[in-house]
Formats: sequence, C-alpha cells, structure tokens
Amino acid sequence: MAAPESGAGPSETDPGTPSWSIVDLRKSPGHLSTVVELCFAEWPGEIFIPQCPNPTPADLEQYLERTALAPDSWPAVLVAETPAGDLLGTVALDPEDLPDRTDLAPWLTSLVVLWAHRGRGVGSALIAAARDHARAHGFSAVHLHCDPSLTPFYNKRGFAKREHAEFGGHEVVIMRGVCHLREGAAPPWRILDLRECPGHLDTVAHLVFREWPDETIACGLATEEALRAHLAATSLVAGAWTTVFVAVTVEDKVVGTVTLEEEDMPGRRDLAPWLASLLVVEGHRGLGLGTALIAAARSRALLHGFDALHLHCLPRLESLYTQHNFATVESVQFCGHQVQIMRGSTAP
Repeated sequence: MAAPESGAGPSETDPGTPSWSIVDLRKSPGHLSTVVELCFAEWPGEIFIPQCPNPTPADLEQYLERTALAPDSWPAVLVAETPAGDLLGTVALDPEDLPDRTDLAPWLTSLVVLWAHRGRGVGSALIAAARDHARAHGFSAVHLHCDPSLTPFYNKRGFAKREHAEFGGHEVVIMRGVCHLREGAAPPWRILDLRECPGHLDTVAHLVFREWPDETIACGLATEEALRAHLAATSLVAGAWTTVFVAVTVEDKVVGTVTLEEEDMPGRRDLAPWLASLLVVEGHRGLGLGTALIAAARSRALLHGFDALHLHCLPRLESLYTQHNFATVESVQFCGHQVQIMRGSTAP
C-alpha cells in the first residue's frame, strides 16, 4: 500500500531547505503508535501483515516491533520529523506487501504524509530515503503497489509499471523503482574469498545447484551435497588457485558468487581456469555486483600466473560478456544446448 502526498499526487512546490529530517524509527521509537494510527486512518481494512488476517492496530505495532525495530535488519520504518520531534510523514520497507509476493522484496509501503504538510516534498524525500536504505542493504530495486490512478505520481519519481494484480477486491498496479548507487558512494557489499567466510559454503552450493542443476550434474556432481563437497575440497584449500568468491551485504547475506574452476565442461581442462557459476541474486542486480565478481576472478587468475580465463554461456548472454572483454572462441553443444566458449584476458 502506498499513498502519495495527496489524493492525485499534485506537483510539489520547491521546499527550499527542509525544516525536517528523515530518520529511522529505531532512532525515534516514540513515533511507533502514531505511525500505526496513520496507517489505519489512511488504509482502513487494507493493512497487510503476513499470516495475520484482519489485523488490528496492536497486531501492526507488534509486527513493526519484530521487523522494522529489530536491530541490524533491513526492514525499516522511516519517519519525517521536525526539530521539535513532530511527525510529518512515514514510509516503510517491508519483506512482503502482497500475499505470496516476497519475490519482489523489498516493498515500499505505507507512504503517508499528514495533510497539513503535503506539497512540501516530504513524500519525495521519504521515497528517496527508502531507496537509499534499500541500496545500502544491497538491493537494486524496490516495489510498491498502488491504485492505477496514482501511477503518474510514482512515474515522476522514477517508478515504472511492472504488472497488474488484485488486492482487497481492487485492481492495483505493481511498480518498480531502481535504487541507483550514488556517485562516490561505497558499494553496499563486499567481495570475499570463501576461505574468509567458509560458513557461506552451504548457501553457495544451494544457489549454484538450484540455478544450474543439469550443468552441475553433467560435470559429475549429481547432488547439492556433492557440489558442496567438491567446493570444499577445491576452493577452501589454502594456497590453491581454485577459488569461490562471494558478495555479501552488511548483514553478511550472500547476494552473489563466482568460481574459478579447473574444469567447467567435461574434458576441457585445457581451457583452465574457467570462470564459472557467476550468479547475482534476484533483487540485487544492476548494482555492479556481477562486474565486481568478474574483476575479482580475473585478478585472482592473474595473481596465479594465468594470462586468460574462459567461460561458457548461452548465445543470448554473449553480448553481456563481450562488454567485459570476453570474445567467443568456440561454439559447442553442452547439456542439450548450443553454448559459446569465450576467452577473456586477465590483463588489467
């Protein structure tokens, strides 16, 4: 649920220097009950809490305490407040705002500005702050749903229509907004050698096997556990060039991975090292993670004396890797598909 600063989302006047600031509710928890009252006043009968039909204000307060007020977690309630501590508006980032649509997390929800303060840019500032919060936690986009009449309001703020859905007996529009990395800002993730964080081995094995089960089986690793054992025996060995890199967020959540392998196609060790299993988790794409993972793999290969590395991909991905200075050297059949074998120099 996302309401604009006024019913039809009018143009905002230039607010100049704002007489308010945007803060995380964790820093101003005294606003919690007011936030709950605002939400129920704005959306009576439409408050969504997972596994909680017909929620009450007490239910919402408890839900926000568990999610948005939990320390070191990405769900958040942001509030606009004056220097005197008066609440002007609020917005939330939630894991779910439509039944069974956690695939679109994070959701920008509960955007509301008090009537007396609408038209001053408070809503736009809350949206921008929510995007920044999502980006800081490793997300490349946020989603919201709204009444179709409000799509122009969100279009002006960089959201695009994704699909239509039904919620509460009404048609709603699901919209997506990109979280751009601001110029000069540090990325919201780190690239680590799996040797530095071996506790992520199970997650990497699960992500890779789920993404490429047929290809993994073709390489002689018939189960997720077999893949896990292979990675442990190759990429966790001290001093070995075979390496798994992982991208982790500030909460130490794995959002991407890539592997330097001795073999990624049966019988083709002549092309080692292979850049394999490049994967960025949905919701974290578009932030440069893939580029950073490729760069880390290239640097490691160069460090160990290799002048090139190879990969294989479907033809539709050839242009992606061309942008990263890979060139096609062969076209072969693998797992019932035509794939391109590409070569990239390790030179900086």
